[in-house]
Amino acid sequence: DSNSFNWRTHFIREGAVPERAADMCKSGPLLVIRNTIEGAIKTYRVLKEKCPQAILLHGWIGARDREKKIEDIKKVIEGRKPGAVVTTQVVEAGVEAEAHALVTDIAPLENLAQRAGRLCRSRTASECREDGVDIYIIEDGPYKGIYDEKIVEETLSRLKHHLSNPNGLDWRLLEDSTDNSGVPRRSFASVMEEVYSGIRGHPSQTIVMALQNALFLDIPSISMVKVLES
Repeated sequence: DSNSFNWRTHFIREGAVPERAADMCKSGPLLVIRNTIEGAIKTYRVLKEKCPQAILLHGWIGARDREKKIEDIKKVIEGRKPGAVVTTQVVEAGVEAEAHALVTDIAPLENLAQRAGRLCRSRTASECREDGVDIYIIEDGPYKGIYDEKIVEETLSRLKHHLSNPNGLDWRLLEDSTDNSGVPRRSFASVMEEVYSGIRGHPSQTIVMALQNALFLDIPSISMVKVLES
């Protein structure tokens, strides 16, 4: 369908981020999401020297500067220009920082799904269908004191299990399926259910709430309604 892409999800270590991000930002718009402002600033300082252009956006930026940066991001995306948008969780709240590839710190699965939701929307969807989509998860990125440690650790464990095949997870799919070639496609929603089911003290309602948060993607889906109503 129109929202189906060849998702390639990889794990990466912090030390390898500058080189990998610098390589990807030269071929098109790259989105880098860090869990801390400090991490975003450090990454931005590296990439502004290595990428054709780099834009930094985080929650401490004032309203006027924020508006200008969002306009700069639009120019990069609409022009399909190579470069990097480096940001924090602020991008999860509906900031249109569409890109064709993502580097992100590890986070709860619903947050990772929201971040993946910034990719391959209206402006870059055709390129994504043709070339596929790369997501690099920084497995040793900071998360303690930011997110529930048990949830992040269970997310990391479950993802490593399913991503022995980098193509083994679909970040838009809400139900497990198979592609036209008969290859299984694992949905992020089913993996998220595994994550929360593996943590004592997190009832099924918490899974539904996490899924509702993850579905802040503006992607209409009949199966989305089915999952939330079940």
